[in-house]
Amino acid sequence: MTWLPITLATALIIIASGSGAHAATMFQLLGSAAVEAVDEASSFPLTQDGITATLTANVGVLNTTSSGFGVNHPLVGDPTDNIDAFFGDHESVTLTFNQAVTLDQVVLSLFTPSGGELASLTIDGFPTLTLIPMTPATDVYNFSANNTVLVGQSIVLAHVAGNGFSFDSLTVSAVPEPSAFIMLLVGIGVVARYRARGLTGRADSR
Repeated sequence: MTWLPITLATALIIIASGSGAHAATMFQLLGSAAVEAVDEASSFPLTQDGITATLTANVGVLNTTSSGFGVNHPLVGDPTDNIDAFFGDHESVTLTFNQAVTLDQVVLSLFTPSGGELASLTIDGFPTLTLIPMTPATDVYNFSANNTVLVGQSIVLAHVAGNGFSFDSLTVSAVPEPSAFIMLLVGIGVVARYRARGLTGRADSR
């Protein structure tokens, strides 16, 4: 009976399509209760929708407040919730992930257009991007190319010039696993094969 392999193939296609469809996942950093529970550490993990992001400060500790998220330099006097420069140290936050993702969006605030404010964003394997403030309030940066972060690779958001900024949030999407594409191709192949055999059978019976 040809209906059984076609049914199984259809099931493979449905499973593969579901495996390949990943909604965007946002990690809220500014004023987040989840971050508040683990901050004041040099590094900590956050998990959303099965994706774990590990954030690490290059100096001091990471800190969130109601007005910002950033790096608290170990020397007294540094703004505790900005990524800025203090005593010659340009603060930065490095992110790694437990699975391959694409970086879709970064949101910064307290990043004013006046005063020569600049930040940099580096994704392993791609050229460093310079982020320039666009509004006095919140700046949203969207990425659609050169934005894949594999396991073992990292994203580094760093202060370059000016008074600093708050790292409010980031949004990523999981990269579909190769097995999902293999299942999809197998399912489509089986359906195509049996459809072709059916057409051949009908032609021969005429």
